[in-house]
Amino acid sequence: GTPIASLFESGVIPGILVAIALMSVIFVLSRKPGCPWKTHEWKGWKHVLHCFKDAAFSIVAPFLTFVCIAAGITTATEWHHIYATTAQKLVYTLTFPQFKDLLPMMIRSAVMSAAILMIASMAGVMGWVLAIDQIPQKICNLMISMTNSRIAVLFIIQIFLLFVGMFMDAAPAVLILVPVFMPIMKQYGIDPVHFGLLMCFN
Repeated sequence: GTPIASLFESGVIPGILVAIALMSVIFVLSRKPGCPWKTHEWKGWKHVLHCFKDAAFSIVAPFLTFVCIAAGITTATEWHHIYATTAQKLVYTLTFPQFKDLLPMMIRSAVMSAAILMIASMAGVMGWVLAIDQIPQKICNLMISMTNSRIAVLFIIQIFLLFVGMFMDAAPAVLILVPVFMPIMKQYGIDPVHFGLLMCFN
């Protein structure tokens, strides 16, 4: 029941901070002498403008996504349909793919979609098994017996998510672990938007 728009809005400031941190690391490391960085010759501001023009849709799309969903203009599902349709039109307009290239593209898309659906289905089965065995309730009771501090609980969950992320992809991890941790969040009075943000960033 958590609004998608709230999740988008909550990720703006942390996303900007992460981007600044990554740019700072790249800037510091790039100034370090003796590093084997691959460099290119400076081709002037016209080349930079040309690159921005080629990447205009990719640059503007995230901002349009945030505005359309946060302002309630479209739902997340409607916007992704519009985005996919627009991207498809641009591919046909800018790259002019030949008909013989369509079949390999469709096969790759089908294989990727099938893999994602298989992962999601198995994660759904795993979540059902956990619910039948009342694993979320047992973990919640264990957490309550260990500590009453919300900060300590969030810290423990973040360490666990970091460990799980070493072995499991993001999509099945979210599908399996969110139903497990949500009762704990409700028990400790933690905002679901806050937990969703931490889950995505970890």
